Amino acid sequence: NSGSTSSASSGLENNPVAFSRALEIINSYTTVNPTWTLYIMDSVEGNFSLADSSSSSTATITATPTKLILASIDSDDENYDSENPPLLCGSSFASSATLAIDTSIPVEIALSITGGKASGLTISENSTVYMTSGSIYSNSTTGNGGGVFNAGNFFMSGSATVGSSSTSEVATDSSYSNYATGLGGGIYNSGNLYIGYTDSDTIDDDFSGGVYYNWTNSQGGGIYTADEDSVKINNATIQYNGASYYGGGVRMGGTGTLILTNSTITKNSASTSGGGLYIGGGATA
Repeated sequence: NSGSTSSASSGLENNPVAFSRALEIINSYTTVNPTWTLYIMDSVEGNFSLADSSSSSTATITATPTKLILASIDSDDENYDSENPPLLCGSSFASSATLAIDTSIPVEIALSITGGKASGLTISENSTVYMTSGSIYSNSTTGNGGGVFNAGNFFMSGSATVGSSSTSEVATDSSYSNYATGLGGGIYNSGNLYIGYTDSDTIDDDFSGGVYYNWTNSQGGGIYTADEDSVKINNATIQYNGASYYGGGVRMGGTGTLILTNSTITKNSASTSGGGLYIGGGATA
């Protein structure tokens, strides 16, 4: 893979290595279970997966760290290049997610993800992802979840954002940050989604992120949630999202429960009904 990473845990911060090599180093530690941090030093192009050894993925994790962190180097780092900022960028030649998480090891993300052709980030049923900063933007899919497809547990805290907060216009089918032909332009949730939370019960009172400027040709411009799973949103902004049908900002489907506190859902649009919020089926709020 192009681009470079470094791992402070192994003393490699001054000796950057490729992403795949960083995972090999982690896997070589079989007797210790630390928290590993992979620092992304510039724009790394490719389609990446983090999976348990039982998976068919080639990017397997055979070690058992307590947590794996993917983070951008700080803007005041001597290696930081403002013209080539650290992020994960999906390959223009691949029709897959930029980052696919399919591991039982908790993963923390503190950087931006872009360029996915089948979602920017996918989270499998057995996985837990904590996004603490960065933005998931300029991703698309012909299926569900333009920015994020979550079947596991997805936490957003700090300044984490899905979409682009720099706009002042509602997304359309020709102008958007993340896009889905199917359900959930920004986020498709069939797991548990916590926006403005550091864990399932702990609110992030300083949360400054949200879901902005995403579009779906179906339902749930910002967020679509299915099945019987829950969505908890606190201190968040859901804004400038659009849908061809129901739920420009948020569409609650299935029999799930929405818990919404101290948040703003505004300036979203849906062509059929529920510009801000649409609750259908057996869902409750």
